[in-house]
Amino acid sequence: MATTGEAFDAAIDYLTNVGAYASATSYYGLFDVEGLLYNWTEATRTTYGYEMPIYRGGSWRYGDGSDGAAYRNIYSGAATASYAWYGLRIASLPTAPPGTTVNVASGTQTQAQAGYALFSGTAPLTKTGAGTLVVDQANTLSGSTIIEEGVLQIATTQALEFSTVAPAAGGTMALAPYQTTVVGGLDPNAGGLTDVGSGLVTVSNGLSATDLVGAITMGMGDGSWNGTAGITSSAAAADASLGISRSVGWLDNGDGSVAFAYAAPGDTNLDWSIDLLDISTYLAGGKYDTGEPSSWSEGDYTYDGLVDITDVALYLGTGLFDIGAYNPPSGSAGVAAVPEPGSVATMTLVMGVAAIAARGKRRRPFGMGAQPGSAPHHAAEFKNVSGKGIL
Repeated sequence: MATTGEAFDAAIDYLTNVGAYASATSYYGLFDVEGLLYNWTEATRTTYGYEMPIYRGGSWRYGDGSDGAAYRNIYSGAATASYAWYGLRIASLPTAPPGTTVNVASGTQTQAQAGYALFSGTAPLTKTGAGTLVVDQANTLSGSTIIEEGVLQIATTQALEFSTVAPAAGGTMALAPYQTTVVGGLDPNAGGLTDVGSGLVTVSNGLSATDLVGAITMGMGDGSWNGTAGITSSAAAADASLGISRSVGWLDNGDGSVAFAYAAPGDTNLDWSIDLLDISTYLAGGKYDTGEPSSWSEGDYTYDGLVDITDVALYLGTGLFDIGAYNPPSGSAGVAAVPEPGSVATMTLVMGVAAIAARGKRRRPFGMGAQPGSAPHHAAEFKNVSGKGIL
């Protein structure tokens, strides 16, 4: 707005953000000018019969009336009127950061190829377009990351370490193969898909175990990891098509963070190997056949909330006990094609004893021995699972 001796019009309220018209016209068809001086206002004035735009600036120069710049005329005598023209832009600051939208219409682009060497600040990042955006730098972004369309693939540990990721319906957060990463937060129930692939995700805060398990259950689909929303694993789905038992495991880290990963049943700590430490964790849980709510680390591998013979069968069926890492990157040393019989027998024995102990503990009256006939029952039960007696 401007005044040239006219009455000030306080009713004019076309407020806009500073720099809002850097490359486009304002309400009045004017443009912003770079810098603090000579910024266009959203007003015009008539000078020598021409309607001219008005600058905003701190310059006081005689003879700039044609440009509408603020200046003071030099008084030149009683017969000459002394006058001043003032240009002023009224601008508002945005109430929230405007955010960044990255559109990858098709194909795959790294964030640098998309024009962003680094994502930073508190403004939200929105991924649009059917293509894939690979976030592969240690970004400092603390604003949310919203995936509206296509795929946002995390390809480094610290890509979104401080950002809360929300895949909306039609959007997917994915991991590069064998990638481990940390995100500030995650909303896996926002309608989209989170594909952990063959990797591991740690969520620093804001995601409860209940919501995490619900999302994993949704992503499991019909049991072959073909869900279209929630948390899934394309690697586990590929394994399922080959008859290989793989899943998505999860952990409550006890410090407000949770983790989930591509995993084999029995890998209680998600370190991509099954050994005596996992057996020890299973034994410590003591949940077999108790009917008590159970977690992945306690032996619930079917996501029914319980630990029973079906979970034990999945555990034993992997054949991965004590043979090393089962999830190495391509070309590195991996698991043996055929597990050592002694290792399988050892795991079967330990699991059998653990199950019998758990059931005996549940059924045994206080101060009395085990009920007659209970041990043969369990021996027969595990013979059905492993193919040979264990007791």
